[in-house]
Amino acid sequence: MHRHWFLSSAMDELLSTDFVIADKDRLYRCLDRILEHKQDVFTYLRKKWADLFQVDFEVLLYDLTSTYFEGAMEQNPKAKCGYSRDGRPDCLQVVIGLVATTDGFP
Repeated sequence: MHRHWFLSSAMDELLSTDFVIADKDRLYRCLDRILEHKQDVFTYLRKKWADLFQVDFEVLLYDLTSTYFEGAMEQNPKAKCGYSRDGRPDCLQVVIGLVATTDGFP
């Protein structure tokens, strides 16, 4: 799973390295260290976000939707079969989640 995550993200470009840095055990050790500072990281990121965008996010709204594709979508690895809210279990689909502030800021 960690390899899939790394290869489907921009981490190789951002870090100028390959998958070796994303060894599963190394990632777990990093998460263990970050967990000790979870509240400080959250507080910092929340303040930085509020300062940069002047938004209030005391209330966050969450929505989940899906859309289906007709035709050949084999080239899109994100499109999968699954429960279809649109009543089209025969089509590949993607599920889209969005969290936004009450001002509509995602």
